[in-house]
Amino acid sequence: MTYLPSIRSKPITRQEAAPVDNPRYRAWIRTFPCVVCGSARRIEAAHTGAHGLGQKSDSMKCLPLCERCHRTGPQAYHRSAATFAEVHKLDIPNLIEQFNTLWDEKQRRRRAA
Repeated sequence: MTYLPSIRSKPITRQEAAPVDNPRYRAWIRTFPCVVCGSARRIEAAHTGAHGLGQKSDSMKCLPLCERCHRTGPQAYHRSAATFAEVHKLDIPNLIEQFNTLWDEKQRRRRAA
């Protein structure tokens, strides 16, 4: 008789912070041109972070992409998310950091006024 160890699920010990949903930030992101093609038409706030089924990633990880570069084009983010940054030669973490810095500066100026 072969002994099979019992299989137990490990307890989840790491809790992830809930994604930040910031509609004002997403609206502000949509005021910029597409970071891929430069178009200023039909800009969408593209969520770039990790996300699950039915759950968007953090709003603070959005980038401005036109509809074509985000969803409908042949090399759109949603068609080839795994290779999107490489194909378009984007440093997504750096771009997100730059937009977050601009947003923080905007919020500081707004509070100071």
